[in-house]
Amino acid sequence: MHILEKRHAHLSKKAFHLVFLAFRLVDQNTKQPANQRIRDQHDVRTGRIGTGFCNSSTPLCRLLSCAFVFIPLPGLENACPMLALKKLTASALVISLALYTSLALGQGHAFELGAYTGQMLNIHSAQPSTGMHKALVLSWTHRSYSYWYKAWHEPETGIAISYHDFGNSDVLGEGIGLQYQLGLKNRFKTHWRYFGRVKMGALYHTTKYHPTENPTNTVNGSDFSFLMTLSGGLEFKPSVRSRILMEGSLWHTSNGHTALPNVGANIAMLSVSYRCYLRDEGYLNVPKPVDSNQVRPWKPMARIAFGINEGGAAAEQGDGQSHDKYLLAFGFQNRYKPAFRLMVSMEAYYDKASRLFADSEGLSTESKEFLRSSAVLLMLGHEFIYNHFGVIFQGGVNVYNPTLGDHLKTHDANSSAQGLKRHVPGRFAVRYYFLNLWKHMQSPFLQMGVKSNFVKADFLEFGAGFTL
Repeated sequence: MHILEKRHAHLSKKAFHLVFLAFRLVDQNTKQPANQRIRDQHDVRTGRIGTGFCNSSTPLCRLLSCAFVFIPLPGLENACPMLALKKLTASALVISLALYTSLALGQGHAFELGAYTGQMLNIHSAQPSTGMHKALVLSWTHRSYSYWYKAWHEPETGIAISYHDFGNSDVLGEGIGLQYQLGLKNRFKTHWRYFGRVKMGALYHTTKYHPTENPTNTVNGSDFSFLMTLSGGLEFKPSVRSRILMEGSLWHTSNGHTALPNVGANIAMLSVSYRCYLRDEGYLNVPKPVDSNQVRPWKPMARIAFGINEGGAAAEQGDGQSHDKYLLAFGFQNRYKPAFRLMVSMEAYYDKASRLFADSEGLSTESKEFLRSSAVLLMLGHEFIYNHFGVIFQGGVNVYNPTLGDHLKTHDANSSAQGLKRHVPGRFAVRYYFLNLWKHMQSPFLQMGVKSNFVKADFLEFGAGFTL
């Protein structure tokens, strides 16, 4: 079947060239001189002389001339008899081009529609009550056969659009999500596979917190929030191009503490989805992966970042101000496999929100304002690398953060995880590398992430760095 598909692609290319030659013959067989042909090309939209694209000898200009032919212009064929044939020829040209493009780019493309249902988990005493959470997800995926195919088993990437009914439309409204997704799967029987997926993106909320109109919505205080999904399940293959997926997933949404309240939401759901491939997987031409030589021992890394958040507690209305943070990190990274990297770093940041809190509580003296508003962290982490992107999970210990404990006692006294929030920082971040890490070990990068106190968002950060 693969040979047959290659033959179809070869024939479509031949058809493309034949139609293009016919287009040239039609143009050359026009008996009028070039300058007369230009005058005869009538543009009924402006009533002025035509552009004269057909007089050009370059293929690009001849293709551009087809755009004028496609637009239906009544009476134009009578003014220039050859344009009727040109219209037919250009139509065949575009059809053959579309056929060739679909054969060349259609490998691994699939569309999927899924129905989800579940329950929002109760993670805070101030969280509003909810019923069953319902969602519809439409996604487009593409299997990219590149050097990363060996490092990641059968990777599929794509875009997912989702609609969410949170189970309490009066308070929480509804949501529309847009996410980038990466999926991996492995066959364990002829028609069965198990798979895992991660999705990252944003969620738009139709209803947010308002101090008078919607005071019980402690889940989200902003129009937009981050949306992350971790999932896994089974895939059944009833036919060569059809798949049925049964999946369990955990969805998390939070605005990174940039607007309060921000209790966030964790939603556990089950789903059934139907996927349709444009071509069968067996027809795909899978190139042999090239081994990477980018497995290296520990190498240094440096990063600077700027962070923002709103002062206050997660379940309360904030102070309405954004407070800056300035962070510097230096550490080492060990790329023990082409797609995986360990990291350890020492980080320090200055927090204007901590200074404001310390001043309001009388906790700092003038000589120690800067130290009282600063923090030092030791962070351990792991990075998953795919093409130009890296996904980072970090956790560590607060070596020095004197104001955090006092802040938690004031604003989070009833939390059972107060001790963990005091001593265990975390981070989830996404990096973009300017160079493809399969071919380059050193690369500058941009990073966006959410720093947390244990599992509770602390501030949103944007940064840049360099790997050696």
